[in-house]
Amino acid sequence: MVRLLVVAFLFAALAGAPASARADALDDARAGLEAQNQGDLDEAIRYYTLAIDSGGLSTDNLVFAYNNRGLAFDDKGLHDRAIVDFEAAIRLNPDYFRAYYNRGIAYHSKGFFKRAIGDYDTAIELNPGDWEVLNQRGVAYTSLNLFEQALADFSAAIDLKTDHDRAFANRGYVYMWMGLVHQAIADFDTAIGFNPEHADALKGRGNAFSAQGFPDLAIADYESALAISPDDPEIVHNLMIAREALAREGGDAAQGEGVAVTAIAPDVAPEVTTEVTTEVALEPEAEAAAAPTAALALPDYQAEEEVSGEPADFGDFMDRGDAHHAKGLYDLAIDSYTSAMRLEPMDAEVMRRRGNAYLSSGQYDRAISDYNVVLDLDPGNVRALKARGDANLSKNQLDRAIASYDAALAIEPDNFGALKNRGDASLAKGDHGAAIASYDAAATVEPNDFDLLKVRGMAYFVAGRYERAIADYEAAAALRPLDFGLLKNRGAAYNAVGRYDQAIADFDRATELRPGDVAVLRGRGDAHREIGAFDQAIADYDNALRLSPGDAALLAGRN
Repeated sequence: MVRLLVVAFLFAALAGAPASARADALDDARAGLEAQNQGDLDEAIRYYTLAIDSGGLSTDNLVFAYNNRGLAFDDKGLHDRAIVDFEAAIRLNPDYFRAYYNRGIAYHSKGFFKRAIGDYDTAIELNPGDWEVLNQRGVAYTSLNLFEQALADFSAAIDLKTDHDRAFANRGYVYMWMGLVHQAIADFDTAIGFNPEHADALKGRGNAFSAQGFPDLAIADYESALAISPDDPEIVHNLMIAREALAREGGDAAQGEGVAVTAIAPDVAPEVTTEVTTEVALEPEAEAAAAPTAALALPDYQAEEEVSGEPADFGDFMDRGDAHHAKGLYDLAIDSYTSAMRLEPMDAEVMRRRGNAYLSSGQYDRAISDYNVVLDLDPGNVRALKARGDANLSKNQLDRAIASYDAALAIEPDNFGALKNRGDASLAKGDHGAAIASYDAAATVEPNDFDLLKVRGMAYFVAGRYERAIADYEAAAALRPLDFGLLKNRGAAYNAVGRYDQAIADFDRATELRPGDVAVLRGRGDAHREIGAFDQAIADYDNALRLSPGDAALLAGRN
């Protein structure tokens, strides 16, 4: 988040205060500012406190000192102390929009998003057209899953500042969660164009490429993002998943099979990453009388729950856990849900959500343990049964996964996710008939689901039922005609039934989307060879061999 720090303290006479007191107060305030700019927050707080307590600051400078000390407290994670200082600044100057904005950020950091939005609203009323406040309010709306309002704010911020890389990135994330992947990629591209070191934009674009089935493009973005933010666990996790997907995809081309494991979705939509940066604002100085510090009657530091005026209760911890989960901060989500469990140890829903956070973070055994407890408390909890199946599937415990999905389906026979994922588990076992049966049942619930059509086509292909595979691939292509994996797989199916011209057309389109894919080059080489276009076949095999020297299938085809 961009923070509004005052960068200059102004010369103003304070009626009744000795000149030496005024000078010392200003010197202390400036020393606090210098320490703050150098990152020495404790020293900054010490100097600001001296200046505030001296009684030698004008009203305007006292407002600035409270605002800046509040920022120092907030940067130390002492959000309640920060809120107290921002409130002091507001009491001294109710029209000081920066204090409202900064207090909004402190509330946001505490997970009080509605309060934050209220402060951002006031800041915008006092200072219309501030793109940073609009961007930050968009982040708060996203935290509440109010995506339309978030899009409006991000777009307004971009209209005011056309190179606002953070607003482009944040809007890209919202587009992703709304399923508008192409729009998301366009925004991430723009953000990266303005700021090539924008790790969150690189990560977001990597997520979008993964969603489109382009793991190699995703890997490139994740690796770039990881070089910038090496400690970001989500980047590390997503990079691992993309590498596994690419490895499976390479194997699929040779074996004609591949299983896409559907990860569990969080209970709330993800939140845009909150960015906190520091910006300083210049204020014109005017002659002003001092406001005595004692009149503010500031309270001593209290616990967060007390200063906020709202004790943290079960619902607060649940909301924070959901927000952290949505942002991909799974450890923090787990901590919040655990705090909620201390208040309601027998609540099955908080246990289930903690299981979801464990699952999302790759801690599958802990996820399974939580789901088991949920099912002890509520044996008919379909979401827990399905999620436990997902965890088993992620651990390649295929029979256990199928058993969990069967239990979920016994209660809710039309549960699309359980039907489809049971098919995935059966396909991974090599039981093509059972996989197809599950996919057929899922198709009665969601007949036009792209991923279902694509993976059922793969099951038919593996089972040697190529025309049925082609039918599913063609139905999927009507939904996403430029999906790389789909084009590659349909091309292989066309080859299998001797429809070589159509195979070549699919491989050509796949190559345009992702040049240099060995499986595509080999498949097109095979098709060219079968129709007697030997020069083109040799060219395809040679290009593939440059990427995969010594590949026996390529050498055999070429010879």
